Amino acid sequence: MCGIAGFFDPKRHFSRDSYGPLLKGMGDAIAHRGPDDASAWSDAETGVGFSFRRLAILDLSETGRQPMRSVSGRYTLMLNGEIYNYRELKKELEATGSSTHPFRGTSDTEVLLAGIEVWGLATTLEKTNGMFAIALWDQERRELCLARDRMGEKPLYYGIVNGTFLFGSELKALFAVPGFKGTLDKEALHQFFRTGYIPGPLSIFEEVRKLTPGTWLRVREDLVTALETEFWSVADAARAGLENPFSGTIGEGEQRLESLLSDSVAKRMISDVPLGAFLSGGVDSSLVVALMQKHASAPVKTYTIGFQESDYDESSYAAAVAKHLGTDHVEHKLSAQETFDLIPQLATWYDEPLADASQLPTYLVSRLARKSVTVALSGDGGDELFAGYPRYVWGEKIGEISGLIPGPLRQLFGQGMDFLPPGIFEKGLAYAKEIFPMATVGNNAAEKARKLVELIKDNDAASVYRTLTSQWADTAALLGGEAGRPLVGRAADLPATAKTLLDKMMYWDQTTYLCDDVLAKVDRASMAVGLEARVPLLDHRVVELAWSFPKEWKLELGTTKAILRRMLYRHVPKELLERPKQGFSLPIDHWLKKELRPWAEELLGERRLLDSGVLDAEPVRALWKSHLEGSNHQQALWSVLIFQQWLEKYGAYVAR
Repeated sequence: MCGIAGFFDPKRHFSRDSYGPLLKGMGDAIAHRGPDDASAWSDAETGVGFSFRRLAILDLSETGRQPMRSVSGRYTLMLNGEIYNYRELKKELEATGSSTHPFRGTSDTEVLLAGIEVWGLATTLEKTNGMFAIALWDQERRELCLARDRMGEKPLYYGIVNGTFLFGSELKALFAVPGFKGTLDKEALHQFFRTGYIPGPLSIFEEVRKLTPGTWLRVREDLVTALETEFWSVADAARAGLENPFSGTIGEGEQRLESLLSDSVAKRMISDVPLGAFLSGGVDSSLVVALMQKHASAPVKTYTIGFQESDYDESSYAAAVAKHLGTDHVEHKLSAQETFDLIPQLATWYDEPLADASQLPTYLVSRLARKSVTVALSGDGGDELFAGYPRYVWGEKIGEISGLIPGPLRQLFGQGMDFLPPGIFEKGLAYAKEIFPMATVGNNAAEKARKLVELIKDNDAASVYRTLTSQWADTAALLGGEAGRPLVGRAADLPATAKTLLDKMMYWDQTTYLCDDVLAKVDRASMAVGLEARVPLLDHRVVELAWSFPKEWKLELGTTKAILRRMLYRHVPKELLERPKQGFSLPIDHWLKKELRPWAEELLGERRLLDSGVLDAEPVRALWKSHLEGSNHQQALWSVLIFQQWLEKYGAYVAR
């Protein structure tokens, strides 16, 4: 795990003497990603430069340093991430009998480089099992190649700025280039305020893009970038799985899945430094830890974050699972003040806006783990692969209900929402709690109830998904102009074989939300403290198998992740796990009305909004007033607060 950055400057916008300071500045900007070593390489003749920050995980010696030159001298490579099947690839290379790749060390980078030398980049990428962002210089062809892993676990930004091709693991590396200015991407802003994140290939700046997961890109001396070349896609995995469904019983499917997951976990436990796992006590993290413990020779180190607010605290569940599995468990209870103190740092960790409040506990559990380990396995991905979100259940039910109501009546019902008084859902739920004190009502229930009613007027899968995932429904009023496209990037390439609403929603989540919210959150939060996070559930073999499973193995009578639960119950008693899904939710609604109100008032002030020159103050102020009067608009308001804070931090890099 590391940080990579660099440039391709064939037209010599930068002098040769400036290459060293330039590369140092780009590397220093992402030093948190690689605190163990810093190195750089450049070729003044061709105008290419690489900057590398190392977090040493495999082969801690000098033979593992990057940028790494191939034996022939043709290729120079930087790898951010891990190639989990590098040992198998090494055996395959050695079996060829070629003398062009004698191995000096034990790193996966050296194996990847040898594979590129023997098989070429495209074939080598197809052979890999890993998470990675790659920069490769081909001296013979005088071209730069970038590549990104299949599911987008590792980030990679690129673009032509002031006539020079720049790339980096984070935007911070590009900000370090003298004269960097970017134009705010209006489409990206619409998408951000609608969903809380910026879906790729968009970035916050028009000049910069995110490399699409599962692709590689070639850049030649004329800086005319070729189209991204795909070596794997969720669309192909979905199409293949839906057209060739698993033919066995659910028991056989469970056995096949456990075999793959067990192998995936074992591969991700390879490390030359201490290793542990995040444990929330939910299905996904508990399953990962259970499989880790099977492979481990000593108790696995596990980490969880709890909250002093009992309605949001799940640490007792994690502790119970840890006790049953016999892990070496560490827990930390957060105070509200501890969380508040971190909020000003959000823009520093996430250098484009990301309005997922769970980024705070994700950072804190990463910081907790980093005190004793350098690598942590995570349970992310299970919700998107095996239908774990409540919205999948809601979508199914709403589809059934909507089919019984004529379209015009649905529209009329939906429009009636505009006339409901502020706080009606909150008051209704409070009244319900008084009548039924034993009833379980999840966090943000009022906001969810409001969306549920709005769903009645939706008449197609895309509209249902957009309503379920939206924060600002009317981004045109907030930003002016058109409302932006409903779906972008790979999410628009929906396979024709995805016919059910569930398949469509899971596809959209896997190609947008998972990559650009969940994985971006985990990457930035963990790398901010120099911790490598690995995600076994996102092994591409598991993704492909999941798409071949029937809907009933995922959603079974309203039970989410049915097949994962069946598997987990063989390792952990059912009673330790059965509870409503909560996740890393925070009492943002309460905090904004009380402890965080002064901070929010400052960023949401009319003058502050007008000075930004981006947002219309009127709808923001109206929503803030409604929130303070009793309604819950925490998601929409959080996105505005995050953007305002981002603009305060990085406004100097925005072209005016």
